[in-house]
Order: sequence, then structure tokens, then C-alpha cells
Amino acid sequence: MKLYLKYGIIYLALVLGVNLAFDFSWLTFGNFWLVVAIVCLPAVVVLIIVRLMPKALYNPKNKIFAVRKGENKIYEKLGVKKWKDKIPEAGKTGGFARDHIYDPKSPEYYKKYILEGCIAEALHTLSIIWGFVALFFVPRPLILPMGVPLTLFNFLLHFFPMLIQRYMRPRLLHTLERLTQAQAAKQEQTSLDELQKYGQAESKPAEQPAQEQIDQTQTTQN
Repeated sequence: MKLYLKYGIIYLALVLGVNLAFDFSWLTFGNFWLVVAIVCLPAVVVLIIVRLMPKALYNPKNKIFAVRKGENKIYEKLGVKKWKDKIPEAGKTGGFARDHIYDPKSPEYYKKYILEGCIAEALHTLSIIWGFVALFFVPRPLILPMGVPLTLFNFLLHFFPMLIQRYMRPRLLHTLERLTQAQAAKQEQTSLDELQKYGQAESKPAEQPAQEQIDQTQTTQN
């Protein structure tokens, strides 16, 4: 994660440095941060909008979030498993950390994890789209020296986290299915055990009168 942030800071410093090399002034410095605000900061607004949308939209079976069979092979070739832990995880901003599986035996936890992953993917996708749309709002003289490089930065900032969400989703769904089946089997066994105990409890009163009748018969014979 530190390496990812380090490269991000170096990239921004390089873009700013190149622009200052051509025009070393406070105006250039201010224009740089203006373009950063136009291209990157609206992600905060996107986050709020995404959080306000109905949770039903973030169904992992939805065509938007469903991962195709051949798609996961691409992620494996890209080596997502090797570098996914180096990408910053911003799930805590939504109140749910996804940097670690904190409750590996709970189906409800995995359902929440998958939901948050879909929300994160929507956030990153919309932020990427906005990055390109934002070029229309950047002052024309700043598009090439600042707008394009910062749009590329915004793209890379959100693209890799989006890939991680799509890479992880099939694995999380598989684990959820396995845990759900195990939980259902356990509940079924518990129900059978309770029925068996109930049946044994019901049979005892029936046996008692029979024993009393035998005792009475023996007493009469005597």
C-alpha cells in the first residue's frame, strides 16, 4: 500500500514539476491544484451518491457486477493475487474494512463483504468515467499539460481497485455458498435431534401406564 501511494505522489510531483519548469509561477501552481480538484475530488461526491442508492442495486448477480467465466482468467494472468494487497483499501470510509476477513465463518459477514465490494466497484467505475468527462470542464490551455496527465492518474487510481473487486467476488460467492450449505445442514441436524428428543419424551408417559397395569395384574393374582 505504501508503495502504491509513493508512486502516486511521485507522479503528481512529476506533473507539477514539468509544468513549473515551463512556467514557474504561482498561477501554474494554482492551476495544477484546480485541475486536481476538477478531475479527482468529485470522487467524494460520487461516494456519497453511491452510498445513498438502494442496496438492491448492488446485487452480485446483476449483469454489471457479475464476473464472466473467462474474465477471471485475465485477472490471473495479470497477477492480481500478487499485487492486490499493495493497493490501498478505502472500505473504512464506508464503515466496513475489506483489508482482511475478520469473521471467516459467518455467512452474514460474507454477504456484507460482497455488498461492500459491489459498492466499491460502482464508486471506482463512476470515478473513472467522471475523470474523462472532467476534461470538458478543464480550461482549454490546461487540458494537455495538466488535464490529460491527471485524468490518467485518476484512471490508474481507480482502475486497479476495481480489478481487485471483480477478482475477489467469485471467490467470496463460492465461500458464501459453502458456508450457507454448511449452516443449513447444521440447522437440519439440530432440528432432527430436537425431534428425536421430543419423540423420546412423548414415548415415556405411554410406557408408564403399561407398567402400572402389569403391577396391578400381579397384585390381583397374589
